[in-house]
Amino acid sequence: MLSPSFVLSEGLGLLAEELVFPGDEAQAWLSANVLPELGIRPDGSDLAAVHRAKNVLWGVWGNAAFLADKGRNEAEIAAYLGRWSLYGDDEVAAAAHRAATARRRGRLKRVAR
Repeated sequence: MLSPSFVLSEGLGLLAEELVFPGDEAQAWLSANVLPELGIRPDGSDLAAVHRAKNVLWGVWGNAAFLADKGRNEAEIAAYLGRWSLYGDDEVAAAAHRAATARRRGRLKRVAR
């Protein structure tokens, strides 16, 4: 059974950025403290919106692993990733290959059903 401390730590981990940097404060902080040191000029992108979208799409990778676990071939995994991951063709092909190869090599463990 999962302990309450596990639930709390997982919840804090998922919400920490929002608690520390509400709204667009993370973008302002990055623009003032990090980007100048790296020689990167802000381009007007809404970093908070990009980050939220990336977090929402994170589940796509777990779904690709499930597809590989079910024995789907590399082309099916690539088609799924191509539609939902918002990555380019080269990145999709590499990710699909890794997922399919991991399953064949036994790196993806079957979940007890």
